[in-house]
Amino acid sequence: MITFAVTTTQREAMIDITPQLLNLASEHAEHARAMLVYTPHTTTGLTINEGADPDVCLDILTHLRTLFPQRADFRHAEGNSDAHLKASFFGSSVHLM
Repeated sequence: MITFAVTTTQREAMIDITPQLLNLASEHAEHARAMLVYTPHTTTGLTINEGADPDVCLDILTHLRTLFPQRADFRHAEGNSDAHLKASFFGSSVHLM
């Protein structure tokens, strides 16, 4: 297993990890033909989408705020229930071939 870390100071963000994944694929091309990308964090989700138009990320984030608003009536004490819902919506892994 190969790991790398991604950090952010933003509450909501879509972070492009394509460069890290391409680098890993290049470094290990002779040993691997597929890649499972997984996040163990319960408020982080993974998705595959286009990166050509930055408005796509803005549209996704805007719609996620509509679907899963941050509001005070969630019972989870940490105040990040919306993040848990968003992560569950996307899922914690993607399989690349």
